[in-house]
Amino acid sequence: MKFDLSNHPHFVRRVDGVTGAVSFLLNERVAPFQRGLYYATPSISADGRWLWFRAVWPPSRGGHLAAVCLDPAQPRLVALPVTIGGGQPLLLPEGDAAYVAIGDGIYRVTLDGRAEPVLRMPAEIIANRRLAHLAGDLTLSADGRYLLLESQIGNRWLISLGELATGRVLPLRSFFRCYHHAVFSPTDPELLLLCQGPWHDDISGEKGNIDIRIWLMDTRQTRFEPLFGDLWFNHNCMSCHEWWTADGKVQWVDYDDGIHEADAYESPRRRSLIWPHRDLCHGQCDRSLRYIVADENPYGRCADRPCRILLLDRRSGRETALCSDAGLPPIADPADWRSYHLDPHPHFSPDGQAVVYTTCQRGMVDVAVAPVEQEATDAE
Repeated sequence: MKFDLSNHPHFVRRVDGVTGAVSFLLNERVAPFQRGLYYATPSISADGRWLWFRAVWPPSRGGHLAAVCLDPAQPRLVALPVTIGGGQPLLLPEGDAAYVAIGDGIYRVTLDGRAEPVLRMPAEIIANRRLAHLAGDLTLSADGRYLLLESQIGNRWLISLGELATGRVLPLRSFFRCYHHAVFSPTDPELLLLCQGPWHDDISGEKGNIDIRIWLMDTRQTRFEPLFGDLWFNHNCMSCHEWWTADGKVQWVDYDDGIHEADAYESPRRRSLIWPHRDLCHGQCDRSLRYIVADENPYGRCADRPCRILLLDRRSGRETALCSDAGLPPIADPADWRSYHLDPHPHFSPDGQAVVYTTCQRGMVDVAVAPVEQEATDAE
């Protein structure tokens, strides 16, 4: 990591009692719940200077953006007056600003509290329907021209492009079923990954289920296809959570057997099981392609089956628990855990030297930073 958090006044050092691995928990609070961002986009800025996180005040399920400077010499902690829903912000390269979906618009939010409009979903597209959300995981095309918008409007899901230079919104494809977690390829400006998800009809409450989870689509609308057409969710696979690698491959978790990888451009495509491990859930590969991090059993965690944060070194094959027990969320009814989205969602800093995750190991909801390269430490 760029900064040594052991000397940071806002962080507390925590040594895992089983493995001896060290994590640094943000100890200074701006809200009762403080959690990292979703795994699809980084929580730490590209310059390594700022850690952005979500601040939540129960019983509210939403939250505000907040950030802390990781430089111990300038330990600034900022709570922004920006309410965000389920969507994830996208940190800008300069580190002190982020693109954020607020209502029907995308805004450039800075750490001094300014919110500058970037684009808005046109009223004629919304057409007097309920805009449930404008964007899920905000990502930028590889050529820097477009933001990818995955919106739920009324009873449809819409994939569209937001052109940064003009503010225009360019609709691509509309669906009568849930397609979400749409993210741009990091190498191909025209290719995107999107996923079928379960949903409930807003009127009837009837549930729709996943058929085939992982799909590829292009911005020219000449391509819309499953990554693998023979993987049927809850029949012959449990594929659910996926991400791009830095070199443009797709990796995904199957709850039953581990993490797989495939080349989107290979024909015919082949899939490889690269981390055999049951009950992994959310994951990510670092930019060097050497490490993969994942959480284990976040949905079924209990006193007898803890949720762990695991790191795989693909070079050596060594598996390490950065956290042997992420704890139980401090919420009375387990049915409410998912509504707060308190899964660890581990993901790498842009430089690959740290993992950010959400933990409840202290009986509260904390955002944690763990160095990837760990020195030998005695367990407490």
